[in-house]
Amino acid sequence: KPMLMHIHREGEKSETYESFKLVKPTPEKLKEYTGDYYSDELQVTFRLALKKGELHFVHKNAPESPLQPTLKDMFTERGYRINFVRGKEEKITGFTMDAGRVKNLRFDKK
Repeated sequence: KPMLMHIHREGEKSETYESFKLVKPTPEKLKEYTGDYYSDELQVTFRLALKKGELHFVHKNAPESPLQPTLKDMFTERGYRINFVRGKEEKITGFTMDAGRVKNLRFDKK
């Protein structure tokens, strides 16, 4: 049974948070996330590569950094949230990124 936390503040809408167990995908499972992803909006390509059993963002203008798995198809990295999108036959077609006020920035797998 999940643990729940309810927050009630005077004059505000109540909030409920549910605990979850972090996923720990194997290096073999992480391979399906690797590849090049392009954002038409930003006109930039990010590469996701498997290094030392971890999924890493690789870009020439940014320090390489590992992604931290949270839930299925969801990772975090330095304040960013990455949600992978699956298409037909459950193949990864891209991801959306949330960063601060920016929400659902789309990257398509090349």
